[in-house]
Amino acid sequence: MNWFKLAQEKSFSMRNLTKGAIISIIMGSASLFNLNLNENQKEKIAEKAISENLNENQIKEIVKNIPQINLTNTNTNTNTNLADDLIKEEGFRPKAYPDPLSGWKTPTIGVGFNLSKPGAKERISELGLNYDLILKRKQSITKQHALALLNDDIKIAENDAKKIFKDFDSHPENVKNVLTNMSFNLGYNRLSNFTKLIEKINNKDYVNAAEEMKNSSWFKQVGPRGVKLYNKIKS
Repeated sequence: MNWFKLAQEKSFSMRNLTKGAIISIIMGSASLFNLNLNENQKEKIAEKAISENLNENQIKEIVKNIPQINLTNTNTNTNTNLADDLIKEEGFRPKAYPDPLSGWKTPTIGVGFNLSKPGAKERISELGLNYDLILKRKQSITKQHALALLNDDIKIAENDAKKIFKDFDSHPENVKNVLTNMSFNLGYNRLSNFTKLIEKINNKDYVNAAEEMKNSSWFKQVGPRGVKLYNKIKS
């Protein structure tokens, strides 16, 4: 039976259909707009359609307005080179895991996304995911979800770096990438305490700035990542 065509009839009630049939209608609506929906999004729309007895046009309107997740890192406002570096350094974890340093005090997911930071619950919910299930490791995220979170976090990290380092945009690209990488890893408060590093960077003394990085406890904690950033800022 063509549920999608049947649902177009104004007199037809969604309550007469199974959830599976309604999801088929939702997928048909999504295909009209060439959109991708995750399982959680389909479930939520189906529940809304049943509880509110929505018709086909109302379902299409909901589907059309579902926020879409970038499948590739082509956002011109995102530093794609840095994103690639962070993916290699942080790795991708589909389920929540403890931070290597602070353990479960800082639950993490995806590409180094901190689930305990302000606004994390809202950002997870915006992706159509259940924050509580994520924390309990009963729900996973996709690579697309992780990339969406990562792109936003890179923008935040770069904005924080601009607040910490004077004339941030005047520095070479490799230096800006290192500073944004450190901002992503450390956060604003911890990075702003690197006073000697900040002084060297502000004076464009990159060789000695690299030495300040190397002499920090952070450098020992991050292992090969620190060595890579040290070499990059000296080049």
